[in-house]
Amino acid sequence: MIGKVYVGVDVSKAKLDVCVEGGRAFVIENAPKKIVASLRRLLKEHAAAGLHVCYESTGVYGDALRDACWACGVAVSVLNAKQVRDWAKGSGQMAKTDKIDARVVCGFARAVGAPPCEAPAEWRTLVRGLLKLREAFVQQRVLVLGHLEQTAEARFRKRLESEAARLDKQVGKLEAEMVAAVRSDADASQVMARMTSVKGIGALTACSVIALVPEIGTLGRKRAAALAGLAPYADDSGTHSGERHIRAGRADLRRALYMPAVCAIRHNLILKAFYKGLRKRGKHAKVALTAVMRRLIILLDRIAGKPGFVPCAS
Repeated sequence: MIGKVYVGVDVSKAKLDVCVEGGRAFVIENAPKKIVASLRRLLKEHAAAGLHVCYESTGVYGDALRDACWACGVAVSVLNAKQVRDWAKGSGQMAKTDKIDARVVCGFARAVGAPPCEAPAEWRTLVRGLLKLREAFVQQRVLVLGHLEQTAEARFRKRLESEAARLDKQVGKLEAEMVAAVRSDADASQVMARMTSVKGIGALTACSVIALVPEIGTLGRKRAAALAGLAPYADDSGTHSGERHIRAGRADLRRALYMPAVCAIRHNLILKAFYKGLRKRGKHAKVALTAVMRRLIILLDRIAGKPGFVPCAS
């Protein structure tokens, strides 16, 4: 065996199915203490080669494993579940169980490679948590306002209006905390200031992009568009030329760019002209708006990566 030892893990709420490269497999409870104990044991067994833990993205259920790896100094990678499954099918592995999935993850990491995730700075973790909390409050506010629109009785409307006002206040506090957290880091604060110089990009959008995309500033045009899920992919074969469609990418980043794009096509002269040009060429409104979102993430990546770059006045 060459180099590091890959450890494939299939994550579920209650347990972790583990497959160590070389054939060993076992199951442990998905609890921080159990995970740390297992990692320390594996580190002793493979001290010379080193470990690299890999698992598929499963929401919050993999957080304990990821944090334990960082605490123990073990490289850890979060893999795209669809890519892993497609690789398994391409390798002839059609059966699917937790034990098999752990072995497949291990094989995928060895065959394809898996860049390790770096532990984020404390302020970035805080901003991501605040973003999730803000999204939950915004969804609650939408529900409350929907009920308010359908309610006629004054006594019920008063309660709903009070709840909507409370949620508005909470959202405002969270946004202020996010901005303060980003400004606590000197480099991130400067990037945010440059981003907000673009019409359509406010402090909230800048905070979201900086927190959700640690790679911002290093991507380039194609990678930035693909990362946001805004790159149009070809669908051609022989004489067939299919429509281009966007796919994959980070949905939370796309959501963060949607309203800024709507604002930009009204108030940013350059992007407004770009949008109108696409519409005159017959592009559907949503297609044109997606193109504006793509322009925005490419622009923000360039702003973050080149401190001397100054966007055109708009």
